[in-house]
Amino acid sequence: MHMVALMAFAFLLVAFVGDGDEFDRAWDAAAEGRFETAAYHYTSAIESGALSREDRSVAYNNRGVAWARLGYFDRALADFDAALSLAPGDSILFTNIQSARREAVGQRGDAVHAEYAPRERTGSFWFL
Repeated sequence: MHMVALMAFAFLLVAFVGDGDEFDRAWDAAAEGRFETAAYHYTSAIESGALSREDRSVAYNNRGVAWARLGYFDRALADFDAALSLAPGDSILFTNIQSARREAVGQRGDAVHAEYAPRERTGSFWFL
């Protein structure tokens, strides 16, 4: 009887709390377009100290994409740089950095670098 009660409790816990960790919740939120929530969960995952070097790189990149989708390009660049320091040579990170730089320049209306400013938002950021 105790086993049945324990299994019922576990089922209810999973149903109401969720079955994934912060990393999974972040991914789900991003997939649903809830980028503020995704950034929050990626931050929690990063700060937990439980992620491997590779997973931290992915978390920084994906949080950077969330920031970029919200229009916070300076935050996105900081996260992409952090991800690159953990995974040097990752071509997706170079693409995300270049896209964020173009968007940040366009957002600021930097006349000195106007040739790099996008004509319209491309949304060319990649989750890992």
